[in-house]
Amino acid sequence: MALLKILTAVLILLFPLGELGRFNIYNEIFTTLNDILVGVVVIYWLILIVWKNKLTELSKKKLSKPILIFIFIAFLSLMLNYLNLKTEELIGSFLYILRFAAYVSLYFVVSSFGHDFRKKIIYLMIVSGALVILGGFVQYFLYSNLGNLYYLGWDEHLYRLFSSFLDPNFAASIISLFLTLVLSILFFKLEKSKKIRLALVLLSVLAFTALLLTYSRSGYLMAITSVLVLLFLLGKKKHIVILFAIFILGIVFIPKDFGGEGVRLLRTASLVSRFEYLDNAVTIFKDNPIFGVGFNAYRYAQYRYGFLDGDSLRTSHSGAGTDNSLLFVLATTGIIGFASYLYIWFRVIKNHSSVQNNRYQRMISVAVVASIVGLFVNALFINSLSYPFVMEWMWILIGIRESK
Repeated sequence: MALLKILTAVLILLFPLGELGRFNIYNEIFTTLNDILVGVVVIYWLILIVWKNKLTELSKKKLSKPILIFIFIAFLSLMLNYLNLKTEELIGSFLYILRFAAYVSLYFVVSSFGHDFRKKIIYLMIVSGALVILGGFVQYFLYSNLGNLYYLGWDEHLYRLFSSFLDPNFAASIISLFLTLVLSILFFKLEKSKKIRLALVLLSVLAFTALLLTYSRSGYLMAITSVLVLLFLLGKKKHIVILFAIFILGIVFIPKDFGGEGVRLLRTASLVSRFEYLDNAVTIFKDNPIFGVGFNAYRYAQYRYGFLDGDSLRTSHSGAGTDNSLLFVLATTGIIGFASYLYIWFRVIKNHSSVQNNRYQRMISVAVVASIVGLFVNALFINSLSYPFVMEWMWILIGIRESK
């Protein structure tokens, strides 16, 4: 178990590398150093529980059945569509299922640790999130033009903070999750040390500033929603006015004179392309309503429908998804998979809605529920629910609250 703890700590601390550890495996199949580390952690954990004959204990976890049901349906949806796929496409699509299963398994890994180490994980996440923000500021001032990587399939973001995730919208979603966790710790007053509380206040200010510099409207909505839910659950409704005042002041003072389209909060170009992607997803879902086109064979379905050309099929990072997580699940797994996917999150919220006597557990529960609500709002605009780094953050946080 000691080695598993070390591997988990390393995974969390290397989280800030983001997409910088991304590399090509074969054709349009990519992976990241983070994917590999998650795989190592999960495989080692599986070896441990099999060796110790504790495999049957997994069934006692509250989310075991919902998670396994969705993974089974995802696999079934792919098998039902195998005739539409070449062998390498089938393998590539199946790897997405394995990746989803690996990231969700972090919930089981973390929940297997004792209370003391799980508490340490929270602070490892704080350190990791702080490094993401620090890296974001360095990037913002020294590398504000992502156009140099356009040939690799990245969008041409200019004068926006995108940190190591190379996308301001996904960076904003990570920063929002981090901000929600830090504010939860502060509001629950878990830290007695004035220095640590001051450090957390400073981190929340830096996180808010970094969030503003992403110029991500979906990220703004996510943060506002999460903090609103957080304040509501804590009964601090009077703070809502202060929240909006701070946010409006932030919007007023962020730089807007760079001249780039991306820093214009009233920009419409991205909305037009987003509606086009959503229309494509709806078209695919209408033709495959029960089990979808297979999880995750969405890239190849787009190519068959003519929504992606040959070059985009190989290089586009967004080709394997669409700008709405819910439509993505509907298009790839159909109504059956969509229902089972929502059931997972329903069970998570239900589990975290129960009253806990332990102040620490209540803090985690509030942070989880607030994060999920904000994340679902965010997922209406980008495919954040399927983004590996979002999944990692959320399933680790959910696992911390689970009973051993």
